[in-house]
Amino acid sequence: MVENYINGVNNKLTMATQIEQIMDKLTHIELDLSYIKGHLTDITLTEEDKISLNNAEKDLTEGKTKRLN
Repeated sequence: MVENYINGVNNKLTMATQIEQIMDKLTHIELDLSYIKGHLTDITLTEEDKISLNNAEKDLTEGKTKRLN
């Protein structure tokens, strides 16, 4: 009976440790996502960027420019 009790306590401690590790990982993931969200605006194209890209594509099609490869 005591052995069952000890096993139960050990199982709960193991689960508590695993939950703590999962929570730590989730915290790190949350921090990483916050960092990524904070930098997404750096790669978002503005309307001016889109117009410039369209004009460059048009110039390429018309032979006014060539690819740099």
